[in-house]
Amino acid sequence: MEKTCDIIKDLLPLYIDGVCSEDSKRAVEEHIEGCESCKRELESYKGEISAVDRQEEEVIKKISSRWKRSKTKALLTGILAMAVVIVFGISALLYSVTTRAVKDSEVTVEDLSMLSNSNVYFALKVSDAIHAKGVSWFEEKGDIYITLKTDKLRLKNTKTAENSFAENTDDYSRWEFDTKMSGIKNIYLYEGLKGYEDGKSAKTLIWSSGMNLSAAKTEAEVWIRTYHPWGNTEPGLLANTLYEHKNPYVGNMSANGRIVADLKVGRVLGNFKNELQTKKEPYGYTLLFEESIKDKEQDNFDSTMKKYAFCMLALIENLSEVSWKYTLIEDGKERAVTQSITKEEASKILGNNIKSYGASAADVQNLLYTVGIEQ
Repeated sequence: MEKTCDIIKDLLPLYIDGVCSEDSKRAVEEHIEGCESCKRELESYKGEISAVDRQEEEVIKKISSRWKRSKTKALLTGILAMAVVIVFGISALLYSVTTRAVKDSEVTVEDLSMLSNSNVYFALKVSDAIHAKGVSWFEEKGDIYITLKTDKLRLKNTKTAENSFAENTDDYSRWEFDTKMSGIKNIYLYEGLKGYEDGKSAKTLIWSSGMNLSAAKTEAEVWIRTYHPWGNTEPGLLANTLYEHKNPYVGNMSANGRIVADLKVGRVLGNFKNELQTKKEPYGYTLLFEESIKDKEQDNFDSTMKKYAFCMLALIENLSEVSWKYTLIEDGKERAVTQSITKEEASKILGNNIKSYGASAADVQNLLYTVGIEQ
């Protein structure tokens, strides 16, 4: 009996899989009818196989579920990305199609004059026939370019460009430019939307350094002190930039250059070369100006350079003396002139240690106001 049971048990896996012969199948079925041991063995086999099948089924279901979720997520991501691209595309298309620069014939320049602080002031009034929806300006090689933008498709329904004592609007904008200390030569109304295009877009002169301006009206003076105009007189802009470029060592010429460039020394006073004295203290910095100075220009030249020297002494920490050299034309003759100011002399003039003016951006701003670079 045991031998027969062993044979039947060997056949059970084939019987369960349905791959045994018909004779073997009958032999197994006849045997298990009378053998409880082999019958239990058969049930045990079936239970194990069923558990394995269920596990495989669960794995397949999980894989299928994950695949469906990932497929759905990928689809939604793709739809979202496509929507973003479409929105940006439509926005760019609408901007290029509907936005244009306001033309010179659609703008009136009002109250072009000089403020009491010697800055240039004017207002730009857009024609009632259109509606401005943006203002921008930039500087290129000493020239200012102002662009007013409008919508090609939308006409103005009501008058909004009014000369009233209120903050700036795109339709009526007030401007102030420090042209003296920034070296600005010209201010243009510019009909380009993509920055400077080397003369490809039309430009109309608003102001030039050769113009003689009348004094600004009282209303303009009061407005400037009440609101913020467009232009290059934003409070704190130069001070923050200078403080950011503060230099601990005069021997670092590239850092010196950033400070001098921020002050626009070359643009205002002309081209120059640099000469350092750093072999031993006191350390010095000399500017060698290349252009000759007429005797009637000397006082203004030296006064302006002294203002810059104050800033250099404050912002270059170990600098003790600033000198400048130039050729003076006097009575038709040329002679070499050297001017200088030390940190001790600067401190005495200002009534405070010159180095203290470089302690913070606020202190730098105080220095700019004190020496008259900004007012």
